[in-house]
Amino acid sequence: MPAYLKFIIFILSFQGILTSIILFANRNVRTSNSKFLVCLVLFFSLYLLGQSLYWGQFYLQYPHSIFICSSFPYLFGPFLYLYIVPSEERKHNWLHFVPFLLFVLWLLPFYFSASEVKIGFLRTKIFRGVVDQDFYIYRWTLVAQILGYYMFIRRYLIKDSGHSQNRWRRSVNLVFLGFGINYLLQIMLYFQFDHRKYFILYYAIYMISMSVFILLFVSKILLVPELFKSRSKYNRSTMRKDQRELYSKMITSVMETDRIFLNKNLRLVDLAHKTNATEHQLSQVLSEHFGMNFPEFINSYRIDMAKQLVIDPNFNHYTIDAIAQEVGFKSKSSFYQSFKKFVGTTPSSYKKQHLDGLSPS
Repeated sequence: MPAYLKFIIFILSFQGILTSIILFANRNVRTSNSKFLVCLVLFFSLYLLGQSLYWGQFYLQYPHSIFICSSFPYLFGPFLYLYIVPSEERKHNWLHFVPFLLFVLWLLPFYFSASEVKIGFLRTKIFRGVVDQDFYIYRWTLVAQILGYYMFIRRYLIKDSGHSQNRWRRSVNLVFLGFGINYLLQIMLYFQFDHRKYFILYYAIYMISMSVFILLFVSKILLVPELFKSRSKYNRSTMRKDQRELYSKMITSVMETDRIFLNKNLRLVDLAHKTNATEHQLSQVLSEHFGMNFPEFINSYRIDMAKQLVIDPNFNHYTIDAIAQEVGFKSKSSFYQSFKKFVGTTPSSYKKQHLDGLSPS
């Protein structure tokens, strides 16, 4: 691998480590689910750093550091799960770390072996690309774990599709799946082809893709800092879990039955009167259960209705502005902004995509 590429990868991994440490210094991060995302990036960066050191003389000079980072991929799935799934829907969090602990126990004999043994292992197996049973066990278990977490998190995201950060969470989950695909490609490369011929090329692509993830993550922090805002203002709330669930059902019922979101002048106090809750209680439920503030929550219902009207033949004579007024928006700009936020495209494009989908091929 070229020296300049190794240097870039080293810098990006160090950047991910430094960013994680800085974020951990923020109390808001430490008291929210965001701490698990920061843990994911920290251990991801440490793993990338360990992989980049493979190409130098570091392991020969410090043989006791061999395989120190090899167990970290078993943490990626648990950290991503703990970040996305709220605490009230999780049980026995420690069970998610059992594969990591088992792998560490499996490596303990190697960790306690003499440095000469480790250097010999490095020269005779690692540097020569020798593939044995342990190689496949390690990668197949990681592929299985990553695929399992990806599917579980994906099902949860579909159920929690109204969350304001859902697009970001789906993106992170897809990147996580890509990491598993990388391991699957490794298995195929070593099993089907002369891996020594393609190893350098594959490994360069592998390392670059991991580096890009860290770069995108750091950029996301700078562009969307609210991802790491804490919901700690409700930490001292006395509202019980069953109360939150009751209020959430009442809110959903009022929204779907009475459709009060059609009121252009709807306020939080109006919803509070409908549900016999205080404004503070409603704000907490909207934040912790639905993952949105009051305007976002109301607009999500308005946009859901707008999506139906845009493609409804009975509303073909309505302009987009008229539909915006029909579902409760006061202004055209706020409607377009909300539609793009929740749907990912403009109303006109959404209508065209739907019509194209119905057109005969």
